[in-house]
Amino acid sequence: MRASVEEAGALLARSDSAGRRRRSSSPVQTAPPRPGSLRRQSSSFREDVGHAASETYLVSRLTFTLLQYLGLGYRWMSQLLSLTIYAILLMPGFLQVGYYYFFSSQVRRSVVYGDQPRNRLDLYIPEDNSRPCPVMAFVTGGAWIIGYKAWGALLGRRLAERGIIVACIDYRNFPQGTIGDMVHDASQGISFVCNNIASYGGDPNQIYLMGQSAGAHIAACALMEQAVKESGGHPVSWSVTQIKAYFGLSGGYNIHNLVDHFHERGLYRSIFLSIMEGEESLSRYSPEIVAKTSSAETVALLPLIVLMHGTGDYSIPSSASLLNFMLRATLSSMRSQTFADVLQQVGAQARLVIRFLRLVPKSCGMNEPLLPEFSVGSHGCCVTSVSGAGWAVGGLSCRWWQVGGDAFGHAGASMHLCLQLPPHHRLPHANARTTLEARKGVGKAFITAFRSGAVMGFLLASSGLVVLYITINVFKLYYGDDWEGLFESITGYDLGGSSMALFRRVGGGIYTKAADVGADLVGKVIADNVGDNVGDIAGMGSDLFGSYAESSCVALVVASISSFGIDHDFTGMCYPLLVSSVGIIVCLITTLFANDFFEVKAVKEIEPALKKQLITSTVLMTVGIAVISWLALPAVHHLQLRGLFFCVAIGLWAGLIIGFVTEYYTSNAYSPVQDVADSCRTGAATNVIFGLALGYKSVIIPIFAIAISIYVSFSIAAMYGIAVAALGMLSTIATGLAIDAYGPISGNAGGIAEMAGMSHRIRERTDALDAAGNTTAAIGKGFAIGSAALVSLALFGAFVSRAGVTVVDVLSPKVFIGLIVGAMLPYWFSAMTMKSVGSAALKMVEEVRRQFNTIPGIMEGTAKPDYATCVKISTDASIKEMIPPGALVMLTPLIVGTLFGVETLSGVLAGALVSGVQIAISASNTGGAWDNAKKYIEAGASEHARTLGPKGSDCHKAAVIGDTIGDPLKDTSGPSLNILIKLMAVESLVFAPFFATQGGILFKYL
Repeated sequence: MRASVEEAGALLARSDSAGRRRRSSSPVQTAPPRPGSLRRQSSSFREDVGHAASETYLVSRLTFTLLQYLGLGYRWMSQLLSLTIYAILLMPGFLQVGYYYFFSSQVRRSVVYGDQPRNRLDLYIPEDNSRPCPVMAFVTGGAWIIGYKAWGALLGRRLAERGIIVACIDYRNFPQGTIGDMVHDASQGISFVCNNIASYGGDPNQIYLMGQSAGAHIAACALMEQAVKESGGHPVSWSVTQIKAYFGLSGGYNIHNLVDHFHERGLYRSIFLSIMEGEESLSRYSPEIVAKTSSAETVALLPLIVLMHGTGDYSIPSSASLLNFMLRATLSSMRSQTFADVLQQVGAQARLVIRFLRLVPKSCGMNEPLLPEFSVGSHGCCVTSVSGAGWAVGGLSCRWWQVGGDAFGHAGASMHLCLQLPPHHRLPHANARTTLEARKGVGKAFITAFRSGAVMGFLLASSGLVVLYITINVFKLYYGDDWEGLFESITGYDLGGSSMALFRRVGGGIYTKAADVGADLVGKVIADNVGDNVGDIAGMGSDLFGSYAESSCVALVVASISSFGIDHDFTGMCYPLLVSSVGIIVCLITTLFANDFFEVKAVKEIEPALKKQLITSTVLMTVGIAVISWLALPAVHHLQLRGLFFCVAIGLWAGLIIGFVTEYYTSNAYSPVQDVADSCRTGAATNVIFGLALGYKSVIIPIFAIAISIYVSFSIAAMYGIAVAALGMLSTIATGLAIDAYGPISGNAGGIAEMAGMSHRIRERTDALDAAGNTTAAIGKGFAIGSAALVSLALFGAFVSRAGVTVVDVLSPKVFIGLIVGAMLPYWFSAMTMKSVGSAALKMVEEVRRQFNTIPGIMEGTAKPDYATCVKISTDASIKEMIPPGALVMLTPLIVGTLFGVETLSGVLAGALVSGVQIAISASNTGGAWDNAKKYIEAGASEHARTLGPKGSDCHKAAVIGDTIGDPLKDTSGPSLNILIKLMAVESLVFAPFFATQGGILFKYL
């Protein structure tokens, strides 16, 4: 409903602190603590709970008062669903902030700075406050209605970790007060900070002011008001010159031009004018207009001012662009003269700076600039720096909310897929961020690398699920209740995904290992870093994405044609999709707890942290499977509910077993890899022998795990049981991909540190991350191979059923010759990929040696190498060399099915499955063991390792040879075999009707 200004005035009269009068009484301030006593101050659990209850009551009361005043108009109701979903997606972040805010000993809550009930502020104190710390006074936003000091808890935590004290200032909201009261409260809070922060360990000479949204407007008003008073000789409780810089985030500075915009957004004109004390006060509380009418002396008092705004902000939109920022550096939808223009008109000189990490000049006096806490958005960043006042406008967003943004943006992942923006276009930025974070410690670098990998994991998991669900619903419009036709029609989705995965996996593997082998032989080359993104990020992502889509599709197909049935209940038919949905939620919770509540602080904690991810996600997913099985499956389902639950759960736990076995055989923390490293004492030959033996032995337990999963699942629900078991193994794919992508990100961080000539200490940290990354990459390959085996078997069962083959008789000559040929195909495929890597690596080595000989100064670091030629060699090789193995995979089912029929093709699929899985596991683990054996010697973390090193020793040279041999095994041939067995099976399923009716041409004439 629309409330009039008179109604607003009546409500204000009844509120706690109505009116526009200024309080002239001296503020009541709590006594500051004695210096050095901060760590001894703590509160009991009962006090924490009581404080949380009182604060929650305050916010709830304000919210209900607001709703009573606004009413539930149609605009609010239309946004209710969106707001609910938004709140659910941000809930992990809210929980984290709430836990830190109420229970951290570093937070001083509700420090009194004035005589009003809301005159409180929270202080976030760094752990190390032995020296005076820079101070940030922060005014939170909230549309002038729901602002609250706790909204700045995450900012307080982040900056406190960087050694900066943060004071989050609370103030009266509407209808407790109007804009005049808000500005007065903010000014009082700033005064308290300026006059008392030294007692809390802050540096009074390094005080900064920040506001966000409405808080940016309020803080700017307080700053301008204080400058006007000070220049006019009026008494003030704090000086503008005490503020080193002002940071405005997403604020509006000419509210004259925002009235209509807010009205359209649901903050009605009558309400907004009531907040702003009537239309006649709009000019008074528009900092742009105040600056325009102020004297030059007033403007000269202003500190450095940095304004930041997201280009996708609709609450207070930004109309800035890279083409007109010099004269139109606007921060909202203003169409008149901008704040920056006004400052320029009063005589300030402007200059242009387009560099992100240099936004704050060194003259600000901050050792650690605040702005690296923000990341550049998709439109980059531009800054207009003005003498006396600087203004920054760009696509900026808070780092946590970007992650948080990454967490709820999964709802639009299908759009990213359609626009062909794969994760490896974004993740390379994480490499440099990880390298920079390594300067602060291994824990910071680990968090950066893992969260960046989580972006890829959640993006691919959600995109696969969303696009598949949309496809099913679109096709359902045509097929109706024809379940068999509906789900068989989406097998083309499998084929398309697997085909792209083949070329990315094979081509990416050839690319990355050609560069990697070249780097091992002649030194670090930039193509090696590029190759990690191509092969390990894009390749593995495509591989697991293909398995994820295939396991879902094959479960749907088998359910539609199987005899046990689920009575064609649509919810029951979509049970596989519900399992995947629960998996995404579980992985989100796992990522929150394993990284934010159990932080890595030392090198030895890296691998245990990754283990916690796997274990936590598996345990939580088991509970989730039980719940979704009970809720989704129809009551008349003649399979007992615990039957399908066991099928999914056994696949899930089999994946965990495969992951742990893979870690045992590839991590240098355990004896198998240490034995391989020790074998280097006698040269490269024994290193190769021990590595091969390790790889063969590592096959045993995973094969038993897969075999048991197949037997139990088939006994319960036939081929449908195997299909959902494969889905269970991949249900935590978001966590699996995050762990896997962590490897190449940390590896590239090490490469950047080495090529940039960073300190040895940073290189040690990145090496520790890289060593764990090699293990995580091997774990990811284990998941991919195990899931590929189950998916291929389920596809095989669907193919046999669809082709009308009642019995696959191994004693039949048609089937047996297929088994023999199928078992040979993985060897043929591996030979092609290994030779391709060798040929490309040979060209890479020759090119690098040519540059060493012909370009003087490369070895001394005084000349720049020709990087482009090295990248071109890997690119050309990956494109040309992937054609033969790709043709082998794509043409084999077509040729065998057409010429020899479905029985022989059944044998080929079974033979390739049995042979390919074991070769893939062996090759991946052998290469991973050789790689970590080399890093074990290089790190020298134990007495045994130091006896084998250092770099350049005979043992190290032997380890490098093993690593060089293992590179194409673990990153090209081994992982690519997953695609071979899956793609052949899904292609056979798609063409099964044709093979059944038209196939077997040769046998018809023999």
